[in-house]
Amino acid sequence: MSETLFRGYEQDYQDASNSAKQDLALLSSQSGEKKKSTIRRIEKLLDNGRDNIRQMDTEANSIVDRPVKDRLKKKVQACKQDLEILTSELNRSSKTEATDRTSLLGKEDIDTLARGNRSKLASTQISMERGSDSLARSLQLMEENESIGIQASQSLREQGEQIVRTHQRIYDTDSDVKRGGKLIGNMTRRQITNRVILALIVLALLIAIGICLFFIIRAIVQKYETPAPAPQPTTTKPPTSEAPKMFF
Repeated sequence: MSETLFRGYEQDYQDASNSAKQDLALLSSQSGEKKKSTIRRIEKLLDNGRDNIRQMDTEANSIVDRPVKDRLKKKVQACKQDLEILTSELNRSSKTEATDRTSLLGKEDIDTLARGNRSKLASTQISMERGSDSLARSLQLMEENESIGIQASQSLREQGEQIVRTHQRIYDTDSDVKRGGKLIGNMTRRQITNRVILALIVLALLIAIGICLFFIIRAIVQKYETPAPAPQPTTTKPPTSEAPKMFF
């Protein structure tokens, strides 16, 4: 914002300076009241230029950025030098006009001119005092803005540190979540593996029980299906006579 205002005051000064230069170029070909009117117009333009330079200086001092501030201060110095040159040219033209008037006017006119110059000097002094007051207020405002800028910078630094700490906590939390996810995944895989092993064991037991039942049932079935052996026919032997034993 200050740099934008500076550019506005700078443009106003350039317009006043260009107009003053054009009027100064016309003074050599003018005389009488027309020349007086041109001199008064130039003086007014230079007064406006001084006011613009003071405002430019105030805005330049209110800028915190050092490189920008130095660049604007150089522009202010260049405008001051240009104003001094214009003032010198006007003074030379005014002295020539005063010499001409002195030769033409009497003592009374000279006294009147002196009183007018004193009045103009008093008016200029009042304007300078007002400018000094404005400059003092601008410096005070600049100090307040600088204090606000320092506080804002400290606040931004604290907020930056807080953001860094928050980011670190988020990173730690994310790491914990990842480790928890891995642990849960390992537990899930282990649980699935245990279930598969248990299922295989149960299946093996069922197969073994089935095999045992198969052989038991088969043995029982074979036992009941085997026919009983047929009875053997009984044959009667004829009685045989035994010879008497002889005892000797």
